[in-house]
Amino acid sequence: MTLESTCRKVKTFDKEEAAELSNEARIAWLNLKHGTGTTTHFDTLATALNSALVMCEPIGQEAVDVVIRAQLSVVEMQSRYRRTSTFGADANALANVPDGLDLYDQLLTFSNPLQLVRAVKDSWKRIENGDVLASVGPRLDRPAW
Repeated sequence: MTLESTCRKVKTFDKEEAAELSNEARIAWLNLKHGTGTTTHFDTLATALNSALVMCEPIGQEAVDVVIRAQLSVVEMQSRYRRTSTFGADANALANVPDGLDLYDQLLTFSNPLQLVRAVKDSWKRIENGDVLASVGPRLDRPAW
C-alpha cells in the first residue's frame, strides 16, 4: 500500500465523490418511492441509512432520531414488499426518508472513505444482531438500532 493510497482513505470525500454516493442512494429512493425499485435499490438505500446511523451517533440523539425515523419508514416499505412483491412509499416514508438522505449527504461532506467503510462494516455486524435494516430477504425482528 502506497502512502498516496493510505492518505486517500483519510482525506474527506471531494464534492464529486460525495455527490456520486448521494446520487446512488437518492436514485434508489426515487425508484422505491415510485414502485419501480428492486431489492438492489432497497439494499443501496438501507446501506446509506445504516451507515448514516453509525456515523451520526457521535453527533447526538437528534441526528440519530432523524435516521431512525427514516429507517422505520423504509422497514414499512420492506414489509409492503414482502406482502405484495412491490415497493412503494407511504406518507411516513415520504416525510422521513428525504430527511435521512439529507443527513447522509451532510455526513458525506466531512467524512472520508475509511470512516464510511467502517460505518458499513459496523452496520453489517448490527444486521447480524438484528439491530438495523437488513436486505429484503431475511425477516427483521428489530429493524432500527
